[in-house]
Amino acid sequence: MLKAFLVSAVVWSLGAGPVLAGACDKLFLDLDKGTLNGVKLTASLAEVQKAFPCPHTRSKDQFGEHLFFTEQGFYLTVGKSILVSGVDEPGFMGDLSKDLLGKGVLEVGDLLGDVAYTAHQSISGSEQGARYRFAFYPRPWGTLIVKYSYFSPAYVEEVMITTQKLAELKKLYP
Repeated sequence: MLKAFLVSAVVWSLGAGPVLAGACDKLFLDLDKGTLNGVKLTASLAEVQKAFPCPHTRSKDQFGEHLFFTEQGFYLTVGKSILVSGVDEPGFMGDLSKDLLGKGVLEVGDLLGDVAYTAHQSISGSEQGARYRFAFYPRPWGTLIVKYSYFSPAYVEEVMITTQKLAELKKLYP
């Protein structure tokens, strides 16, 4: 009896692991729908935690509650935005509906069309005046933001989808 129980417990635990990890192992950021694995940007904290039962850290500030899924390479501000990174190790551990990470400006233009707005952010401590470039693309669900490296030629380091409209973002990225 004990042997049967132990065998079933081991089989159950082997089967249960991938079910919990599955949502975190198979990430898909849909840039057309503004979703990550079908989870909308406006999802509540409970919905996000149910959809992504992977290890994360949390913090809260004046901009909202943030969940950092470092091992999977994405960061989320509850009800507002999702950011995927190709730079922070280990990088985004999923796929994008349009493969933008690591692409150059011309390739991104071919994939997304004309940019609606661009902004630059200086890198503090840079003696050469290095700065990041941001490209903004309005979408029905909000705005798609592409962050380029400061290297020349520039490549996409991060992709953010947010519920914020372009007019709001122009104030944050003058």
